[in-house]
This record gives sequence, C-alpha cells and structure tokens, in this order.
Amino acid sequence: PQMAGITWWNLADGTAYENENKALGGLLDENMNPKPAYRELDRLINHEWKTMATLRTDTTGKATFRGFHGRYSIRVTAGGIRREFPFEIKSGGRQNRARLTL
Repeated sequence: PQMAGITWWNLADGTAYENENKALGGLLDENMNPKPAYRELDRLINHEWKTMATLRTDTTGKATFRGFHGRYSIRVTAGGIRREFPFEIKSGGRQNRARLTL
C-alpha cells in the first residue's frame, strides 16, 4: 500500500558517475546480465503487483475482484460481443465500482 514508485540510477554496473561506480549498484552487471535485484523487481512488477483475472458474472450480472491501485483494461464478452473498458482503482480506502454496459 505504501509503494509509490521506483527510481534507480545507473542501470548497469560501470555506468555511474566517477566514484559512484565503486558501489556496483546497477541492476545489471558490466556485461548487461541481470543481477538478483533486477530479477526481484521483475518478479514484483510483472507478476506479484500485476492483477490478471478471468471472471464470470453471477446471475445478476455482477463480478468482483480485488486489485492493486492503478489503471486497468477490462475486456467483456457477452452474446458474441466483445468490448474493452478502461477502469481505475484509486487509493483512499473506498471501494471502486464500475458499471459496464454492452
């Protein structure tokens, strides 16, 4: 809930300014191979912090999911018609609801 963003200077080791290279703080090594921090950020950003779901509506036409704050693209298929709708979950503790009509 407290994550707002990631800032990382110098993607690869050996690309920092002057003495900053001593730390070897890049996400990639000097040969551009991923280091453990790169792999962990990839896992978090592209898997754990990403909401992917396939839902079916109930008999009243409702479906719910719990996702991370951010922008979503919802694809709805009904009666052979497929539409895509943008949707955003905002921070603030209130439930977000969207009514989609085909």
